[in-house]
Amino acid sequence: MKKVAVIGYGGQGAWHCKQVLASDVATLAGTYDIKENRRQAAAADGVFVYESNEAIFADKSVDIVVVATPNDVHEDLVVNALKSGHNVICEKP
Repeated sequence: MKKVAVIGYGGQGAWHCKQVLASDVATLAGTYDIKENRRQAAAADGVFVYESNEAIFADKSVDIVVVATPNDVHEDLVVNALKSGHNVICEKP
């Protein structure tokens, strides 16, 4: 079973989290969003909330990082996730 972490908990990030939760081939490690209200929403939905993007990158149990953030911040997140050894899915690159 693949372990997935999602960066961003807006519309697309929350959608990706729900899809992983419903999956029979993946489990959701958690999410992180720079906005406090979105972190609170994730926690209210029962999703584990990482302390930072870097905490996701440091989590070696994560197999796949989904980047579901605004397009202008994709590059750094994707490059850092790849450098940390994770596979990446990028929402609308």
